[in-house]
Amino acid sequence: MPTPQLPPSHTAAQDCDTPEPTWAGWRGPALVALIVFCFALLGILGRPINFTSALWPANPVLAGLMLRHPHLAHSPLAWLGAGTGFVAADLLTGSQLLSTLWFTAANLVSSATCCLILLRADAATRYMQSQHSALLLFAAVLAAASASAVVAGGTGPVLFQTELWVSLSMWFSGELQSNMLILPVLLALPRCRPFSISICFPPRSLLRLWKHAAPLAAVIASTAAALTVGGADSLPVVIPALLWCAIRYRFLSTAILCLVVCLILTAEVAMGSFQFTPQFWNSALSLRVGITLLALGPLAMACNRQARQRAMEQLNHTISHDFLTGLLSRNAFFLQAKQQMGHLCARQAPVAMLVLDLDHFKRINDCHGHAAGDAVLRQFAQVAGLQLRAGDTMGRLGGEEFLVLLPQMSMHQAQALALRLCAAVRAHRFALGGSSPPLHVTVSVGMAFCPHCPPPHAIDALIHSADLQLYQAKQNGRDRVVSTVYGNTSDTPSHLHHRRHVTGTR
Repeated sequence: MPTPQLPPSHTAAQDCDTPEPTWAGWRGPALVALIVFCFALLGILGRPINFTSALWPANPVLAGLMLRHPHLAHSPLAWLGAGTGFVAADLLTGSQLLSTLWFTAANLVSSATCCLILLRADAATRYMQSQHSALLLFAAVLAAASASAVVAGGTGPVLFQTELWVSLSMWFSGELQSNMLILPVLLALPRCRPFSISICFPPRSLLRLWKHAAPLAAVIASTAAALTVGGADSLPVVIPALLWCAIRYRFLSTAILCLVVCLILTAEVAMGSFQFTPQFWNSALSLRVGITLLALGPLAMACNRQARQRAMEQLNHTISHDFLTGLLSRNAFFLQAKQQMGHLCARQAPVAMLVLDLDHFKRINDCHGHAAGDAVLRQFAQVAGLQLRAGDTMGRLGGEEFLVLLPQMSMHQAQALALRLCAAVRAHRFALGGSSPPLHVTVSVGMAFCPHCPPPHAIDALIHSADLQLYQAKQNGRDRVVSTVYGNTSDTPSHLHHRRHVTGTR
């Protein structure tokens, strides 16, 4: 435990509000233009003859970029780059200038409306980590589809010789479906930085493996059944399986499954029943709205489950960690230390227990106030944590007294670590804030080392032994380490005794 940990409420997605070097300066608008251009070309490939695309991914991708990097959403150059990408893709594929500019305006209005609504929400809600994230996203997508349809509705009578309400319904339903399927995946991505590849091995237990894989198997089976039945009436077949996934999997996994399943069903219905052209406007409207609502249910359930899980993690963190220092609380330290000692005892590995006490701490509270004492405790936890290894366990016993469990470390190494810790605290200047000068603080350490870790129930005796050495350190002048060897020479683990008293000084 090198440093106190942040509560689980702090997530990587919240770091997306900070601009990254990749998107800084002119590179951001240029990357936006390139990405929009590529996805616009992909959408153009899905256009039926003489009408709009069956699925248009460029708008949700643009909105996702702006939402994951909010500084781009406030940059006119980024929106200019997006417009350039749309225009270049249309002109490259032979579209007329009037239709190109008209479609580009509608596309930008769609993405801008999503950003305008979602950027007003807090980071947790925006990045699909709140209970109301899915509903807010649906509201934003609904508003974006409506605004975009109003702008582009006139293209039907002017460019395609179709009635206005037909053009409005086709554009509205297309924007609604594309944004609702793609945008949740983009917003739920865990990081803004490049992904690190990691392999997740399946659980060793076949029962656990089956419980983990069963919802996915149900999705595959229900999707196959829906394809066999065919038609828009087969859409409800996949809903129970997707809801099961929302209960068992994380939000991102559920969002990806919804996207894949809905795209497969859309392609099957479109190829078998109708095309996304004005003569089938009513079927297209029904299918797209139905698929949007189909995805909304699992997404809303996954958001609710994830928000509940995060709330439980925050509650557990609050219970198990000291509110002031962020270290383990007394009970949590004992629980974790006993578990660790159980593993060490089975391997007969060495272990050391440190009891740390800040010297003259009462004088700090009396002379500088309790706020200064709290500041010293917080900074001490950080300074001490930097001296520990990743596998070491540190907790606050109470007041200015702390416990550290050092597993698999020789006595010489444990003494050296304790001396380094004393030196680090001695060298640190404890800032009190305001105009108050920094304080010089020291710490006394008592250590009990056991070459063969005792059983977990002996933790109280181990701490008591270290506490006796702390008393000696205080008597010998403070700011020092006093240690002892705590051994077990009996065949019965419960018969433990002190072997020899050893002292170490600074």
